Amino acid sequence: MLCCGGMENKYIKDNAFTSPELNNLCHHQNSDNKLKYMENKYGKILGDITNVIHKGYNNTNKKSQIEYNQDPTELDLNLSSFNSNCYEEENFKELIQGYLPHHHLGEIIGQGGFGKVYHVSSYKSNRKYAVKFLKNKESFEQEYQILSVVTKLQNEYFCKIYRAHCSSDGAFFVLSLQGKNLKCIMNGLAKKRFSGSSGLRIGYQMLEAIKYFHSTGYIHRDIKLSNFVLSSENDTKIKLIDFGICRAYKRRGKIIELGTSRKPKRYIGTLHYCSLPIHNLTPASPRDDIESWFYSCMQALQGKVPWYKCRKEDYEIVKYMKEELRTWECEQIDASKYRTIFPLLQKIDKLGYYDEINYQQYQNHLEKIMSANDIKMDDSYDWQN
Repeated sequence: MLCCGGMENKYIKDNAFTSPELNNLCHHQNSDNKLKYMENKYGKILGDITNVIHKGYNNTNKKSQIEYNQDPTELDLNLSSFNSNCYEEENFKELIQGYLPHHHLGEIIGQGGFGKVYHVSSYKSNRKYAVKFLKNKESFEQEYQILSVVTKLQNEYFCKIYRAHCSSDGAFFVLSLQGKNLKCIMNGLAKKRFSGSSGLRIGYQMLEAIKYFHSTGYIHRDIKLSNFVLSSENDTKIKLIDFGICRAYKRRGKIIELGTSRKPKRYIGTLHYCSLPIHNLTPASPRDDIESWFYSCMQALQGKVPWYKCRKEDYEIVKYMKEELRTWECEQIDASKYRTIFPLLQKIDKLGYYDEINYQQYQNHLEKIMSANDIKMDDSYDWQN
C-alpha cells in the first residue's frame, strides 16, 4: 500500500487545501473566478495563500501535474456511510472520470484490509500517480488524520499527497507513485535475501524513517519490509508507507497514560513482526515499532524470520518462538546471518511503555558493523547491481 507526506495542509472547516500544489486546484481558465469565489467565501483564511496560487497560475511554462477542479465541499466527513458499490472497480473508474478528468485508471499495484492502490496516468502530461481507494469512511478518516500530521514533516521518508476525496460515492487519495516495496525486491534477488551491506543500510534508513514518524506523536504499529518502498526520485532512498492502523502515542506533547489506553482484544499489526508486548495485548508504544524494526532487519539479512512458516492461526506458536529467541545460545546466534545485530534485541527488551527511544544508539551500532566491514552508505545496493 502507498501513503504520503511532504506537503503542508491548510484547513477550511472540514476541507484541506495543500498549499505547495495549489496551482492544481483549478483549471487555468477558471483561476480568477475560482480565487474570487474562495476569497469572498473564506476571507482571511485564504489570504496567505492567494499569492501562491497566482504565482502558480501565471507560470505557464511549468507542466501541470494533476489537472482537475478542487471542489471546496469534496471532503464530507459527516456522512454516515458510503454507497453500497463504492468499493467496486467499476466505481473506481467512475470516480477517476468524474474527479480526475484526463486521467486513466490502470492496474492494481497493492491492496490490504482497508484499501486498494492503483496506477493512474495523465493523458495530457503522461505523468503517473498512485490512487488509494479506501474501503470505508472510518479508514479514510484514520489515514487522513495521520497524513495531515505527517505531511508537515516535508522530508524524503514520506510520499507526496496531491488530493483527497471523501463523499457518499467513495473516498481516495492521489499520491506520488513510488517504487517496489523492500520485501518484493528481496524476493526478487537470487538468494531471496539482502547482502549484509544492503541489509544493514536498509535497517539504518528504516530506523531513520521511524524516528521522524515518531516525532509526530504517533506510532505505526505495522513496521515491516513491505511497508517501506523505494523512492521514485532516487532508488537508494526508502519511504515509510501505510498509516492505516497508526495511533496517537502523545497528546499535546505528553505521553498518553497507560491506564487510559484501551486494551486491545487481539494483537494489532502483522503477526510475524509484532512485539511481545503486543502479543500480551499491551497498548502499543514506540518501543513496539522498534521491536518490529528489529524483526524486519532479521528478515532483510536472513531472508526470513525463524517463525516464517507459521500462519495467522499459529499465534501462540509465534509468541513462544519469539520468547525462545531471547534464550538462544551463542552457536545458534553465530549460525544465523543476523548475529551482528542480535545485541540490539537486549537493548529493546529493556524499554518500557514510557521510555523515550535513543535512535542514535541503534544507528551507532549499525555504523560500527558497517565500519568494521568497510561498508559505506553510498555503496551500490543489491537491486542496483
